[in-house]
Amino acid sequence: MNKIAFFTLPIIGSFVYLFLNIFSRFYAVFKRMENINFYEYIQYSCIDFICYFFRYYFIDTFWFFGILSLILHYRNIHFVNKGNIILLIIIVTIFSIIVAFIPENPALFLDDLLPITRIVINILWIIFYLSIHAFLVYYLIQLSEKYFIKTQQPFMLTDKNSSNIHFILFSTFISFILLKGYGVILITFNLMDIRISSELLNCVYIAVVFLAICLSKASFKIYYDKIQIDELIKSLFVSSIIIFIGIVIDFYFMFTRPYNPFFKETQFVNLGRNLLFFISIALIICFVMKKTTKRYFQKKM
Repeated sequence: MNKIAFFTLPIIGSFVYLFLNIFSRFYAVFKRMENINFYEYIQYSCIDFICYFFRYYFIDTFWFFGILSLILHYRNIHFVNKGNIILLIIIVTIFSIIVAFIPENPALFLDDLLPITRIVINILWIIFYLSIHAFLVYYLIQLSEKYFIKTQQPFMLTDKNSSNIHFILFSTFISFILLKGYGVILITFNLMDIRISSELLNCVYIAVVFLAICLSKASFKIYYDKIQIDELIKSLFVSSIIIFIGIVIDFYFMFTRPYNPFFKETQFVNLGRNLLFFISIALIICFVMKKTTKRYFQKKM
């Protein structure tokens, strides 16, 4: 194995990162099972466990993959060989051990604070937590840079790989932002005693996000000779802000309906309202993502 590739090393590193996170969680669970009744753990369904790991581990892997891809690219580390893979695995292992000691969400344990205060602390801590991840990966790669085997020339973007690389980077970061942000929105409404989370809603939202990403693929047609970081940031920022505003407004009017004693909700009416809600969410996400990617990735150089 001796080739040059843009995403091969980041994919390997991300799988190692995901595996170590899942392994550490299972290890912690089995250690607790020594003192707690085993039946307390098997009462949850397989879907519950899948949703748990998807929410707390798989989503964060998107962020790790995107950051690792950009750092390795700008450090000109694209050579896929045994030495680079082993060194990357060591770096990811060190990274996983360090971040395991950083609490992801301390605001959830501050029950004595006002809901708005907990929401602000939660958002600020997530930003800090992700920044720590990015800087830690950056400095670990920088400290180990001299041990990597590099190519003699920078990785060349061509008319064949340029659009795919930009699309994958955009898809990675927008998936992370929309899925992570969705969890923050649910926590925010729950802290205000508005219960909106459901398995159906979660599945529909995830499906719509990936559908919108697939529809935006057609926007990545222009050839660039270098990674367009500015366009990536602008498109991610604009699309995510507009989508989140639309979702919050939709959630608010959908789940804070005043009680009307003269209007009895039937199962058919409730089904129709939910269907309208899902359609509106899908239209918001698909339309905004399509327009923003067209705006920023079909501009002539």
